[in-house]
Order: sequence, then structure tokens, then C-alpha cells
Amino acid sequence: MKKIMNAAATAICLFAMAWTAVSCSSDDNHQNSADQMLKNMLGSYEGTLGFSYSTSTVSGWTTSWKVDEMRIITIDKFPYRTLANGVSKDGSTGTESPLHAALLKAQDAPLKVVIKGFGLSDSNASLTIIPQIKFNVTIDGDTYEMKGYITDNKPMFSSRYTMSNSEMVLEFTVEKLVKVNNAHGTSEVQKDFDRPVTYYLKANKK
Repeated sequence: MKKIMNAAATAICLFAMAWTAVSCSSDDNHQNSADQMLKNMLGSYEGTLGFSYSTSTVSGWTTSWKVDEMRIITIDKFPYRTLANGVSKDGSTGTESPLHAALLKAQDAPLKVVIKGFGLSDSNASLTIIPQIKFNVTIDGDTYEMKGYITDNKPMFSSRYTMSNSEMVLEFTVEKLVKVNNAHGTSEVQKDFDRPVTYYLKANKK
């Protein structure tokens, strides 16, 4: 009986060792695949930008960006003025909102997008991204920082990277704007921004 128990214990130990080895090997393979995918993402991209709001869609704008080792995508010149399309009081009927007028004058500036994580599937990676939307506007002669807040319920693979053709697709929706007065430490949600604006960017690595 003692020999049987020793044999059983040995078998259990061997099984545990084998399972640990397989588990570690699987984790290592996944990490290697993730590292390889990230390495392939690095570089400069050129492509197009489009956006939609309400029932309208605009496409075909040229854009470019870079992906660095810190998992940050830097879009060279993001057209912040397009956020004016999120204000329904555009002056076409009735009085134009001061916010609409201010957004139309917003200058193109860099936009940083953080890659928080990605899921692997064959040669594709589903990207979890956080655009850091911050830019300046002038309202009634005063300059404020405007921050954009993003909806986080995008379907999987809305933003993605395909290794076979080095194509990256980014999609995000700005659902809220907040005006920040850094001098006084105050912030205010912009209620006139009442139409979410969704951006679609697609580019290939140069």
C-alpha cells in the first residue's frame, strides 16, 4: 500500500510539474507574440481620417502618425476644429453657440493616443486605446483648455493592427467636452456639445 501511495504521489508531482511547464510555456509564447506584435507596430504611418456626427459622414482627409516604444500613437496634426460638428447650435437656424464659433477656430495640433492593451488573434491585434484629447480655444477673449471624453463601449477590433499589411485602424467617439480654466482651477461641461463625433482613421506603415 505504501508503494502504491508513493507511486501515486510521484505521478501527481510529475503531472503538476508538466502542467506548470505547459502553463509557463503558454504564457511565454503569448508574451513573445505580444512583444513581436508591438515591435511590428512601431514606426510611421500615412493614411486617411474621417468622422461622423448625427446622420452625416465626412471622409478622405489625409493624416499621419507615429507609434513609439512607449505604446503611444502621436497623430501629427489632428483637426480639432472638426469637433464643432458636435454642436447643433451652429447658426444655420437661430443663434450660433459661442462654443461652435470657438471650435471652428481651433488649430490643428498633435493628439496622443495611448495603447492600453491588445488582444491577439492570428496576425491581428485588437487595440484598446485612450485618446488624450486636450487643446486650447478662445471664448470671449479668454483662452481655455478643452478636454474631450471618450465613450468606452466600442466593439472588439474597432481599433486594430494587421501584421500582414502593417495596417492600423483607430476608431473613437468624443461624447463630452469640458472647458478647463487652469488659472482658477475650475471646469465646466459644455452642454452645447450635444452630438457625439466619431473618428475613423486608417493608415499603413511607411
